[in-house]
Amino acid sequence: MLHRWRIIRLAILLVLITCFSALRAADSLQLSPAIQQQLLRLQQENKLGDWLNAYLDYIEEAPLQRIDILMQLPQLAWRSYQTYPERLIWFDMLALQGYYQLQTGNILTSITAYEKALAFYEAYPLPDAQIIEYVLKPLGNNYTRLADYGMALYIHRKTLALAVKANDRNMVASVLGNMAVSARWQGDFEAATLYCRQAMKQVGRNTALQGLLYNTYADVLAQQLRYDSAQWYCGRALQQLAMRKDDARVLYWYGGALQQMAGLLMYLQKPEKAMAYIQQAAELYRQHYPASRQREKAKLYVLYGNAHLQMNKGAAAAQCFIHALQLLLPRWQPNKGLPPSETLLYGENTLGDALEGVAKSWKVQGNKEYAFLWFVCALQAQAPLRQAFFYTASKLREIEVTRNRADAAMELGYALWKSTAKPEYARLLLQVAELSKAQVLWEEQQRSAGSGRAGTGDDSIFKSRERLQQAVIYYKHELLERSDSGISNLLQQAEYKLALLQRQERESRQQAGEVQPDIEKLMASLPDNVIVLEFFEGASGCFLLSFDNKEVKAVTRLSAGTWLQDSIQLFLQNWFMNGPAAMMNAPQDFYINSYLLYKKLFPDIQWLQGKRYLVIPDGVVSLLPFDAFITKEGAAGQYAAWPFLFKEALLSRAYSLQSWVQQQQPDYKGAGVSGFFVSARRAGNHALLTTGKEYTTLAQRVKGTYYFDSLATLGRFKAALPATQVLQVSMHAALQPEPLLYFYDSAFYLSDLQFSAFHPSLVVLGACRTADGGMLKGEGVNSLQRGFVAAGAGGVLGSLWNVNDATAVELLQLFYQYLSASSDAGVALHRAKTEWLERHRTDAVLQLPYYWAAFEYTGHLKPVPLTSAAPGYRWIAGAAVLLSGIVLWGIRQKRARR
Repeated sequence: MLHRWRIIRLAILLVLITCFSALRAADSLQLSPAIQQQLLRLQQENKLGDWLNAYLDYIEEAPLQRIDILMQLPQLAWRSYQTYPERLIWFDMLALQGYYQLQTGNILTSITAYEKALAFYEAYPLPDAQIIEYVLKPLGNNYTRLADYGMALYIHRKTLALAVKANDRNMVASVLGNMAVSARWQGDFEAATLYCRQAMKQVGRNTALQGLLYNTYADVLAQQLRYDSAQWYCGRALQQLAMRKDDARVLYWYGGALQQMAGLLMYLQKPEKAMAYIQQAAELYRQHYPASRQREKAKLYVLYGNAHLQMNKGAAAAQCFIHALQLLLPRWQPNKGLPPSETLLYGENTLGDALEGVAKSWKVQGNKEYAFLWFVCALQAQAPLRQAFFYTASKLREIEVTRNRADAAMELGYALWKSTAKPEYARLLLQVAELSKAQVLWEEQQRSAGSGRAGTGDDSIFKSRERLQQAVIYYKHELLERSDSGISNLLQQAEYKLALLQRQERESRQQAGEVQPDIEKLMASLPDNVIVLEFFEGASGCFLLSFDNKEVKAVTRLSAGTWLQDSIQLFLQNWFMNGPAAMMNAPQDFYINSYLLYKKLFPDIQWLQGKRYLVIPDGVVSLLPFDAFITKEGAAGQYAAWPFLFKEALLSRAYSLQSWVQQQQPDYKGAGVSGFFVSARRAGNHALLTTGKEYTTLAQRVKGTYYFDSLATLGRFKAALPATQVLQVSMHAALQPEPLLYFYDSAFYLSDLQFSAFHPSLVVLGACRTADGGMLKGEGVNSLQRGFVAAGAGGVLGSLWNVNDATAVELLQLFYQYLSASSDAGVALHRAKTEWLERHRTDAVLQLPYYWAAFEYTGHLKPVPLTSAAPGYRWIAGAAVLLSGIVLWGIRQKRARR
């Protein structure tokens, strides 16, 4: 009876497939009666392997037309595999899914299919399966095509180990060549050259594989501007590959070498000669791959279009780029020169290149409006590609591409807005700025927000992810201490497994409808009293956009980019990064420099009473203390009377409007204050800090849990993170080897926040330079402050330079004094600075902004309620500080004796 129902089920499925196929070309999709009968007979005989082979033979007659059936085969099968031969055929089916999805140009689905094939193989290794050729090599190359080079190198190293074990010299050479390609795209030309040379030692002379490696090496040389050598190697590659074009695999390599030579000639500004090679490659693809290799054909059209652009032939170039888009977006039909809908876009490098190419073509033809719209579309296409990456380094490299396109878009859009004053151009300019700013940070915020809900799904996946995250952090700590290839390999394995889990979660979120908010919704989320000033730092110019929740009020083009950047760097270096001496010795010079820079950055801003200002800096502007700007020209006079910007306007910061809205959304439910204060570490030679006074004052004023010196350990800090409302940290910090905080017993690194997910309403970093760090293009400063925002903090108070110890203690005391009575932490900080200056009105030195302007607030504009401390707790806090003072006295005595 059960077997009969299986037969009925298969018959129903075959009918459904036939009906589905009828909607398409009948001669390519419809199962013939003979095939249907064969499949029914094989099921009756319970021959799963033969049944799969029959289906695969049918699919391979027209694979691109029948790929939907191929993807449904696992669900169509009446049972799972049971024998070794059945497992082997099942593996082949999974590998073919990856292969044919790639032929259609669907690289993300191809990667998923190959990953399933790899997981299937690793769960039960199949000695007869060609895992390297059928899965590992194409999977690694897919990651390279996707520009996720960290993942690509991990797969390539796994493949290399198997090839070395098999003593297959040609396979070793082939994998090393793939590793060279990944390293080249990472910009590591030394490693790429080494891989190429190692690979060429493994192969015979005048072989096809040597020709392929010559072509790879030519590309590496070209990236180092060694064009003569690159042309020589590429020429040798063409000679050797041309002799073996009867081999289908070599034919494909030969097409790649033709494209490489065309690209080299483009570098040398010889587009006419390049076209001859492009035409050869096009004819090769037309003859031998009429219905496949769509992505490669699209790349060829992009190359063709770029050659036309070099010859200033905009219309011809546009046609080439449009052909590329039609291959990559088969559902799109050109519509009066307008770009495709955002809903059609997906993660693919060549797609972005083609969209950018059309934009440049319109620009060459003098149509700025269409050029601008296509650049915006190219930026929209970057997001799904970037989100497909796991490694942050890959995301940041993609951001650089985004910034270059955004730079061109801003110039075009600004010219259109100036000439027409149309508000839609101003809004598109804002969209361009947002699409190219803090996108990685926003994705990290999304991950953090999602992590808090992860436990509600598959608990085993949640636990696996947690263990992998812990392993990644551990291995990174080990590598900070020592270089160890074994640890490095373990880190790569853990990151790879984690990437697969996170891809599953990302796909589930996308199915649930998670999309990036549009600019209209972002603006509408602003409170009525908030005005946003958003900077965009471009290569050729900087822009300032002013807007509220209703409209973009103004777009201002500031001074030329490099001049302004140099001026800012010099300003910071002279007056803030080397202590207060320069400011004390030359106050008039500081006054003038500060005023001039203020006028460059805010040339037409009128500061309105009753308004809050949200500043979104970009690039080196992120390091500036806006509160310290002088707003009026004149003589320095009395320091207490200086017209600082913070006296005219209440400012807070954000990394982008999108990331700020994310900080505004959560209902922060943490409880109380958790404070950590370290005056002297258990080990180390740092100067002693006066955090004891800060600890005592806060503990006596605000109810919370506080840890001082030996109690302020890293373990207690991590335990406090998930449930606290306000997190206070006062201790030494450093920027090397990466931004870190020194707890009593151990260091807490910026990378420790990579997988953290907690949601305190406020984090107060009362340490030096916690808002400082390396500059990430398009992302801002890679600081502890940014790390806490990414991990889910609603607001973060950080410092831009080395804060005077006594000043920091007093300012933060005032900050907490005003926090409960203020509408948000930004207001509390503003009041604290005002009070501090009033208290020290007679001390000219302390009026200088070096002492009071280092702290900046980034985050939400919500109240942060605090509870007053119980009277009895004040005695406990006082006793703890007294005891700590005795311990510190002992430490000082011991050091003095040394």
